[in-house]
Amino acid sequence: MQNMPLDFARRNGFNKGRHKVMLMNQEGKSWESEVKCKRSGQVFICRNWRRFCTASKLKVRDSFKFKLLQNTETPVFKLCNRSKVRPKTESRALSEENNVVEKTEIPRFVKVTPSASSLEIGKQNLSLHFTRANKLNRPGEIVLVDKYKVEWTMKLKEDISSGTMYIMDGKGWKSFCAANEVVAGESLTLELIRRGRIPLLRFCSKMEQSPFQTKAIEHKRARVQRM
Repeated sequence: MQNMPLDFARRNGFNKGRHKVMLMNQEGKSWESEVKCKRSGQVFICRNWRRFCTASKLKVRDSFKFKLLQNTETPVFKLCNRSKVRPKTESRALSEENNVVEKTEIPRFVKVTPSASSLEIGKQNLSLHFTRANKLNRPGEIVLVDKYKVEWTMKLKEDISSGTMYIMDGKGWKSFCAANEVVAGESLTLELIRRGRIPLLRFCSKMEQSPFQTKAIEHKRARVQRM
């Protein structure tokens, strides 16, 4: 079974129900298969996936691309190209909880921009590309480390309708941003230090607002203080 990018599934109508498809390798051999959408919103290629990979000599962590052919009665996923797995010195599977993230093509940094409402309700969405690439797709706990190396334990949750993962912790998210001197509208960068059962994100930097935005915020703060 192989998961399918959600944006691709939506563009091509595979994000609802079940669909019969064909898997074709570079030699032209094909296998009947099926695309299935789960209640969680995740989309998978199911039947005969292992046979297809074995015949196509695809191994764990190999990269590959499909070309979707829809001019036939049954949609065909045709294998276009693939790249061999990298040596273990360059990229290794991270299965243990305390493993440090390797410097591979998988993104280690994610930029978020808290809004006034996200700070108020304590909810902050994370980039879909970032969470999927790092397999942060299971609800649970997540630890954030501020610039003073103080750890903040929060909740990592999933929006079932979109598949987006988000950080949720009431006043905790607002307090974390305040500790790093980040206000609504400013962007901050977090670095993924650890995957595993409890992921760990460390504050790296923030992007300052424009002078106009900063002046407006200072004016607002002064007005609130007067009140």
